[in-house]
Amino acid sequence: MEATNLKRTAENMDQGHNGAKRVKISEEEEIKATPEERKEYGGLECPLGDVIKVSYVRSEEELNSLEELKAYPVSFPENLLQAEVLKGIKTPQIRLYFTPVKLRAYCSYTYERRAPSYDEPDLKIKEHFSAGEEEESDSFFTQDLDEFKIWVTEEMKPFEIKHEIVESFTGKDGEIFEIIKFDRKEKDFEKGYNLPYQCHLFIEIDNASVIEDDPYWRYYCLFEVKGDSKILAGFTTIYKSFQNLNKFRTRISQFIIFPDYQRKGLAYKLHDMVYKRYMESPDCFQITMESPTPVMSKIYNRCVLEYLLKNGHLDKLLTSDKKDFIKVDQTNILKVLSRSMAEMETMGDCAKCETICCSRIYEFLVTNMIEESDSKTHEILRKYVKKRFYIEFHQDLMPNQRFIRLKKSENRLKAPYCICYEEDGEGEVITINQDATKMLIEEETIKMKLELFFNAFMEQANELQQYKRLLLE
Repeated sequence: MEATNLKRTAENMDQGHNGAKRVKISEEEEIKATPEERKEYGGLECPLGDVIKVSYVRSEEELNSLEELKAYPVSFPENLLQAEVLKGIKTPQIRLYFTPVKLRAYCSYTYERRAPSYDEPDLKIKEHFSAGEEEESDSFFTQDLDEFKIWVTEEMKPFEIKHEIVESFTGKDGEIFEIIKFDRKEKDFEKGYNLPYQCHLFIEIDNASVIEDDPYWRYYCLFEVKGDSKILAGFTTIYKSFQNLNKFRTRISQFIIFPDYQRKGLAYKLHDMVYKRYMESPDCFQITMESPTPVMSKIYNRCVLEYLLKNGHLDKLLTSDKKDFIKVDQTNILKVLSRSMAEMETMGDCAKCETICCSRIYEFLVTNMIEESDSKTHEILRKYVKKRFYIEFHQDLMPNQRFIRLKKSENRLKAPYCICYEEDGEGEVITINQDATKMLIEEETIKMKLELFFNAFMEQANELQQYKRLLLE
């Protein structure tokens, strides 16, 4: 590569942010860049999320050694930051540091070289946080370390914003925690807390979306108490969806426990508090979760199971006249599993959960009442579960198609796996007959998918069985 094609003298080199070398090139010099140079830099690209590491500042002392703080990668491979692509930058590294209470962010980055005409690596980050800021809100993004230090110092003091301490408890390692309720409609909370919290969601939650500007949103924030200071460990948002003037459905929406507070049972404590709080409310008729992850589904199921067992709602279904657990074998398993919808709806009304949730919990418990050595009964259970998941599998595999269930006389678990449908030009089903189009799905593909469903089913059944034993001891 000839040096005359692209000048890189002391005059056109300067220090990038945090000491990174950055090339200054005029438009005229850029035009003279060789194809090799354009290929060298222009071919460099990577997802923004791959080069971001996140750290949480928990005390003023940590400000003196930010680079030594534990750095966490962006949690999900398909979130907003991962979708953005950095181009023309060699070995970029971005660090985001967050304050202990308000989650205000400080951005620091380095790179080896940046190609001409490509943006600095922090541009997308800056756009993301500045998009959340409003004229009346406090600033919550900076690239000035001194400003960030001032923020941390301010937040270590007792906060004066209006709040309600809902619950206090001691953690596994002796830490003191408080769950505090905030109303979204409070101006001080909206101005200094809500916006940075919502911007932070895109780092922690896959396919996150911000909450609407609605007074019926509530925050329940989990804080670790350290002297006069409070350190944010996680939070959840709750929406009260009113059916009429008096009755409402509680929807648990966003739910975050920060990485340095995970695996301590705090997600269950926060969820359990919300569940019990709204169970006690006579105006709440149902408690649901919005698009829960597998982990959150397990926590939700655990809370519902605890309530059903403690209040005796499962006794009639799972025990004999002698108050012993019924024995499940190949002679009665289908009868035991096939409880009426009315029974499940009654349990759902008592636990303020959806009927399908009670049905699954009931199936989990029945599964654990089968003897491990009873292979024939387990095989009947396997077919029962896979049959129920069959249509869900098709809809998951091809979500843009409209499907019609096969007739009851057809065995859905035998090849060829097919679904009959016929559509007009706009995708609407117009006829179902013998001449309708048939879509065939490879036998091995569907077998693997159904096996994954069944394995996940058995995993949750085993986890709930262990928790059930603890409750009954």
